[in-house]
Amino acid sequence: MEDKKSNSRDNILEKHKINRHGNYHRSFRLILLRELSKGEASMEELAKKYGVKYSTLAVWKSTFKEEYEQYKLLTIMKQKKQLNKQELLAENERLQKALEHALLKNRALETLIDVAEEELNIQVRKKSGPKQSKG
Repeated sequence: MEDKKSNSRDNILEKHKINRHGNYHRSFRLILLRELSKGEASMEELAKKYGVKYSTLAVWKSTFKEEYEQYKLLTIMKQKKQLNKQELLAENERLQKALEHALLKNRALETLIDVAEEELNIQVRKKSGPKQSKG
């Protein structure tokens, strides 16, 4: 499935790589810069992968500096969001364990009170209901 998706994307990129004037399409340049901003491939690797000169890619990076920086910032934000998600999942697991422990402790204390009231005739729990007035 990934190969089909990759081949399809490569075909689309190849179609739109060069415009009618023999220049690279702006969209093609920005796609390469977006991919570069993810940090998964170096400029050399991208240049080789798409058949573009390294120096050409360097010029695009300079020409579209603002877009490149936005892509890079977006990538960082996505990574932080993923990190925050992992932190939240870990915190959720910790809290679930703490709740489980607290429920177990509560059950043990309830059992202790039941035993004290039954075997030792000690009234621990207050009786519920309205307070009686003294007078």
